[in-house]
Amino acid sequence: MFTPQIAALAPLAALALLVPAAAGAQARCRPLCAPVLLLQPGLVAEDIAGDASPEIDLNLRLVTAVPTRIARTRLIAGVQWTPLREMEGRTHNEPSVVYGPIFTLHDTRRFALELDVLGAFGPAARAEDAAERSYTHKLLLQGDLLIKAGQLMADPLGRWRDLSVYAMVGYVATGLDERSPWVLLSGVSIPITP
Repeated sequence: MFTPQIAALAPLAALALLVPAAAGAQARCRPLCAPVLLLQPGLVAEDIAGDASPEIDLNLRLVTAVPTRIARTRLIAGVQWTPLREMEGRTHNEPSVVYGPIFTLHDTRRFALELDVLGAFGPAARAEDAAERSYTHKLLLQGDLLIKAGQLMADPLGRWRDLSVYAMVGYVATGLDERSPWVLLSGVSIPITP
């Protein structure tokens, strides 16, 4: 049975098939280099600039980050899920997919600042969209601050070099009606693959 949840996982699977599998390919990568798979548990706060208090939920993310030959540019595809989210007494925990380029604005040994221009395919947020279909595409502009905990605590060339703590401020540019478009995500980014 083909459901929106299965459709949400398709871009992540397709991206995993398009990139080189060996980490040694990084030095000689073509347009796309070896991917890094990241587990990113954390919190998401939505409607942070609205009149009501923000909605804060547990957020689980699985992200494939693919460096490119273009300097300071990566492509990502990820699935995120809020397993405990409830609205109006009803559970709303459908997964969503984010995908697109990330541009590194500033990168040091301790931290990095990034700008993301992402597509988000997830549950409809507007009443008229929800009546017609349960999933919609949205444009998400996001600024990220990554504290590179792995490089500060461990060998910078070791397995945990990509371990970081993140704070991401996002602006949902399309697909919302009455809620504030501002979103805040925070948590830890744990590398699963080197």
